[in-house]
Amino acid sequence: MAGGGTSQRVVDTLAHMGLSVSYRLIQHILEGMTRSAKALAHKVVKDPVGDLTIVVFDNINFTQHKTSQRFDNTTNQINATTVVIKLPSKFTKAAYCAALSLQRRPVIRSIGHEKTEFFPLPAINEEESSVQGTIKVVKYIFLKLLKIGEQVSCKMNWVQEASMPFHFQLNAIHMLFHTHFGYPGDNNPATLDIHHRILQHSVIDPQKPKYNRAWELLEHSLIVRILDCTWYVAMAMQAGQRALEANDHVLSQSIFFMCDALMFWEFCDAIHYADVGRMWVVYDFWLFMMCGAGLNNYSNEIMEMKVQYEQEFTPELREVMENTWLVNRWGLEGCSIPTDLYLEHNNGFIKVFL
Repeated sequence: MAGGGTSQRVVDTLAHMGLSVSYRLIQHILEGMTRSAKALAHKVVKDPVGDLTIVVFDNINFTQHKTSQRFDNTTNQINATTVVIKLPSKFTKAAYCAALSLQRRPVIRSIGHEKTEFFPLPAINEEESSVQGTIKVVKYIFLKLLKIGEQVSCKMNWVQEASMPFHFQLNAIHMLFHTHFGYPGDNNPATLDIHHRILQHSVIDPQKPKYNRAWELLEHSLIVRILDCTWYVAMAMQAGQRALEANDHVLSQSIFFMCDALMFWEFCDAIHYADVGRMWVVYDFWLFMMCGAGLNNYSNEIMEMKVQYEQEFTPELREVMENTWLVNRWGLEGCSIPTDLYLEHNNGFIKVFL
């Protein structure tokens, strides 16, 4: 119940009735799990002949609202950082068998679907949205949580940043809505706004749409449009250009939307099957598409990634960095998710308990 968001008062009431353990015992169990997780992480990172480990952290920001505020009970903003150590077991083996390509989808460069081992660490009372905050978080993780040693405080040039896929998915949704949502009152049947009203979906902010609601609308609109067209005729930019030259703006906009939405679909499918090669193909298109949609920061980020991964990194370092992008909790094919999405799941559990 506590994990589902049940309040302390309800849990304690049920405990007095003999139907549940007390809220204090639940907190005691969570503290024990924290100590156990820290001890296990220490053991893993300090093993001299152990496996290669990767530390990934993400910020968590939320507001604790107080309905009746007073001096000692006010609404406050909590800024913290969650950490997870992932263990890419691929690097512990001398060789491994590449995943067999599926007939129904191309495989460019899959990193496999071995089960990922996780070692979540306690949340850190530090914000990492600034450069100084990130430096504090890195020092805290390695010096206090992992207790590796003082050598990490000398220089920070060993730290290598990695851009995670889920944040690109979020901004790709913003890009698609910026391009295809339309404007209120224009009554263009090819816009997402018209489909949103026809389907009577929940309210969506076109400037910053919620990911799940936005993806649901994109998926519904894409499926309907595909069912209403011939694949080999319409599924190309040239078809949209021909419709535009014929002054059929509704058809051309629908075709352009299908091309953009299928690109997003391809990226999500590549993530599920851990195919970083297919992810890079989509990144090449998004480099220009995000720039055209006004998302210049993420367009620049993709450009920096391409220069680093193709020109600066060694093949070994590139493979290590690409393995930080995705995790597989079950060790099953088609079940990979972005590492930053896994951290967001952990953040959601933390928000429920607080």
